[in-house]
Amino acid sequence: MGSGVCSEAEKVWALRLIREARVDLGLAQQTKSLNEARDLLLMTLRKAELAVSHALGYSEYIDFAIDEAVDAGIGESQPSVRIIMKIREAARRLAALEHVYSKETMLELGESILESANHIVEAVVN
Repeated sequence: MGSGVCSEAEKVWALRLIREARVDLGLAQQTKSLNEARDLLLMTLRKAELAVSHALGYSEYIDFAIDEAVDAGIGESQPSVRIIMKIREAARRLAALEHVYSKETMLELGESILESANHIVEAVVN
């Protein structure tokens, strides 16, 4: 996976997804329900992942490209693959029923990942 250059449409989608992820995170912060907060944070993480994918110009084939990079053993050496893999791992762990996180821990995770995704998007689109 090379250093993709995104189109104007990809930039618009990346920025939109970051905005939507921020709204989902805000709703997660406001809810009293741990399960509802977890669901909203999962949406936050998915939108952050998609925003990065759009910003890097990989949105059409991201799942295939990531799987291929991991299978080829180059996933960890590619920063764009590594960040997407980390977001996916965080979402997988958050969704796992055997892991019970406090709301504060989940919110910190969501904020951290969203900020990382935002920095990537901002660096690419500006």
